[in-house]
Amino acid sequence: MSEDAASSSSSGHSPDHSNSPAWSSAQTPKRGHRRSVVRTTEKSVVFRVRTQEKVTSARGGRNSKQTLRLAQREATSGTDDNDVHETLAELYAEAERKKQWLASEEETFRRGQERLSSLQGEHAELVRALEQCKRRRKERLRIRKMLRGPEGESEDDERESGVASDSDSDYSSHRRRSSSSRHRRPRRDGAKKQRKLLRRFQSDVSLRFQLLQSECRRSDLQVDKLVAELRREYADSCLFGNSLNF
Repeated sequence: MSEDAASSSSSGHSPDHSNSPAWSSAQTPKRGHRRSVVRTTEKSVVFRVRTQEKVTSARGGRNSKQTLRLAQREATSGTDDNDVHETLAELYAEAERKKQWLASEEETFRRGQERLSSLQGEHAELVRALEQCKRRRKERLRIRKMLRGPEGESEDDERESGVASDSDSDYSSHRRRSSSSRHRRPRRDGAKKQRKLLRRFQSDVSLRFQLLQSECRRSDLQVDKLVAELRREYADSCLFGNSLNF
């Protein structure tokens, strides 16, 4: 169609120059050159169109492949995100459990400290009671010494009276001895009463001291037992993570 259009256009535009041989000889190679240019242009256009179709088809394939790869990546990333979320949730739950366990252990340790302080206070009270018992024992020993003192004095008085009765043989001496014995009797009676009272007081003090001493021993045993149990429970809690029970 382009060749016909070119020939028609050339015939239409040059009617006057058809008879001249110079124009025809000069125009013939130009027409051939134009036809080759047109054909070359058409071929290049067709080649370009086909190349563009191939490029577009290749791009379409690549786009489809890229879309598929993106879908696969989104699917894999979705699964990875789910796994990450599950792992984070488990870690947070484990951290919360650890926090609760740590809080309970701290509370148990605080109670153990309070119990230990109370036991130490009880132990201090028992030590003070033991000191009082020791002081009472010293008082009891002092009372015993005091009791031995009047007994020695009474024995000395009796010994002196016997010596006086054996040495004096006359009436005056006997009278004087009898009068002195009458004067000594109320003194001896008062000393006996005092000795009885002191012995009774001594027996009461000894009984009370024995009772207090037995109570102190019992309380010491209880304190030692409680301290040993507390130490064992605390060691178990530190080693195995067991909670202290009080």
